[in-house]
Amino acid sequence: MTLEKALKDDERGFIFTVDGTLAVLISILGLAAVLAVGSPTTAFRQHGYRRLGDYANDALQVMEVGGTLDEIENLVRENQKEMAKNYARNKLLEILPDGIQFRMEIGTESNLLEDNIYPTSSNTDIWRERYENAVDVASSIQISTINNEFEPIILYVWRGEGL
Repeated sequence: MTLEKALKDDERGFIFTVDGTLAVLISILGLAAVLAVGSPTTAFRQHGYRRLGDYANDALQVMEVGGTLDEIENLVRENQKEMAKNYARNKLLEILPDGIQFRMEIGTESNLLEDNIYPTSSNTDIWRERYENAVDVASSIQISTINNEFEPIILYVWRGEGL
């Protein structure tokens, strides 16, 4: 075998080796990209807000259908605000899953009938801080008539640890 022929064979082998290596690397990168797009964490990030919104909407719907909102409205009308807070808190704790925290308000900013309904009756400052620092917060609103006025009932939900 001549030296010239040996070099040509060697070059051809080198080119095929580099070509094959690049093809394998591109295939691995493509597979990694497909796996990353289809991973559960990506799907959660893409749909996380929607799911929180579903929790908020569903909780208010369950409270409406079960008569809980009517009872809360009656307690607010009768100025039994602490009982209304406790009743709302207990019902929301029953409805929402663990790891989902909440804040409920009844009324407008100018006429706030109930505020600071959190998962516990104490430590409202800590709950407010957790609410304000939450990464994803979703809300749902229901309009009710209290004392012949249309008043919003707003439920905010977020993922987080309890106290």
